[in-house]
Amino acid sequence: MDRSLTGVLASLELDAFTSRLEELGVRQCADVTFLNDEDLKQAGLNLIQVRKLQLQIRQWLEDNRAEQQQATPEPSRKRKAEEWPWLSRCPRHFTSFGSDHSDHSGPRRLIFIRHGESEANVNRKITATVPDHNLHLTERGRQQATDAGHRLKALVGDGTLRFTCSPYVRTRETLNGMLRAWAPDSWPCHEDVRLREQEFGNYDPPDIKDQHKEKSDFGPFFYRFSDGESPADCYDRAHSFLESLRRSFQVETAENHVIVGHGTMLVVMLICLFQKNVSIFDSSRSLENAELVVCERAEDGQFEISYTWAPGEEKKSCDIFRSEGPAEMEIWNGDPNSRMLSHDVGNATA
Repeated sequence: MDRSLTGVLASLELDAFTSRLEELGVRQCADVTFLNDEDLKQAGLNLIQVRKLQLQIRQWLEDNRAEQQQATPEPSRKRKAEEWPWLSRCPRHFTSFGSDHSDHSGPRRLIFIRHGESEANVNRKITATVPDHNLHLTERGRQQATDAGHRLKALVGDGTLRFTCSPYVRTRETLNGMLRAWAPDSWPCHEDVRLREQEFGNYDPPDIKDQHKEKSDFGPFFYRFSDGESPADCYDRAHSFLESLRRSFQVETAENHVIVGHGTMLVVMLICLFQKNVSIFDSSRSLENAELVVCERAEDGQFEISYTWAPGEEKKSCDIFRSEGPAEMEIWNGDPNSRMLSHDVGNATA
């Protein structure tokens, strides 16, 4: 644990919790921002102590940023926009938020990985009796997770890492298998509930196959399962997560940020991150179990998908977004003299 953080803990008379915080992967002040109230309570802090620590950490980070800005000449807003885009190809409300940043803050790589093969990947009927969030990896899934760790280590070399994963059992088990490639407690790991898979309801109902058929007719992106979600709902979660991720880049020190998640959710997140039209979801391919999607910064500081890397295969250029999706529906252009558009053939006029 670095001196800055130990100093903050000592000033609040919380130095007795140092070892417990280290067990959670906390090494520096910025790491505390990745912990929620429950995480800190697990370390033994009561609610008042949690609030005091969070306030003190925020103040320390703000003071530290202010000192760095004073030491660096402030470039013009135009120069920032031209030379230092914040998060490439993200929605404009992301980039406009970044006008106060004066460098390529954040990691060199964003790496997304789908969990290894799970019980439901080989027996979908199991979700009629076992909650989706409790599904384990299969033996093959464990092997895929371990292999993913070795592939990741070969990719990043001596670079530093931070992991964020879905709280579902299969993603946590995948992360545990990956981490075997390094010594225990080498890298900070954090769970984020927004990374969970699209919800199909609670237990799969008897008519789940009929719902999947209806989804194909209705349109996959906007179809919401009974008591569940649509990919459009997942998009909202993805947007929220990416905004939090962008904010965390202000204090990020890891060179590689790895996100362990689920097939549908990760595709939706990539569509959101790279500002793809949502219609492309319907023709996008699914990620393979334990497949890596590696996004790297180009020379201009923007993130680009460099390649995908599935188990047992060579690295490939990105083929997730196969086309721009189905033809868009004709939309009234506002001309009062144009023909009527209607799904009722009898109401359509030339």
